[in-house]
Amino acid sequence: MEQRDFAQVVLAECAELLGAGDLTLDETGYCALVSEREDVLHIKLDGAQNALIFMAALSDNELDADNAFLLAGLLRANFFWERTGGATLAMEPDGNALLIEQPFFLEGSTGRELHDFVLRFADLLEIWRREYNELKEQSLEESQPFVVTED
Repeated sequence: MEQRDFAQVVLAECAELLGAGDLTLDETGYCALVSEREDVLHIKLDGAQNALIFMAALSDNELDADNAFLLAGLLRANFFWERTGGATLAMEPDGNALLIEQPFFLEGSTGRELHDFVLRFADLLEIWRREYNELKEQSLEESQPFVVTED
């Protein structure tokens, strides 16, 4: 079976298990899934890796590139994927949006395995949204070492 056809079979099985309706790759190998939390999970077939690459935005806000504390915290999490569950935190190539992405390797996979992966990825997205917000708050505290109070 051709790689794209196999990917489509696995996606269809997963969509049925999720109750998500149709998950069909377009002519570029792309499709998207909206989770119950209304997160958009972008899915792209990567032929070179024989994988479906999942990607989602962590924040609607653009990342402040001047904020070293926040960037350092995010980069530390990527170290050997220890705190990201195998996913990678990245910045959008054409902007400053923070993304999380992770491959699902197709060889020998099933719709059930993709289903389980999608649920873990959605949970990971939620965890990293919280982590991002916490790092952002800590970053604000770091950049404002003095607190002004009214007497």
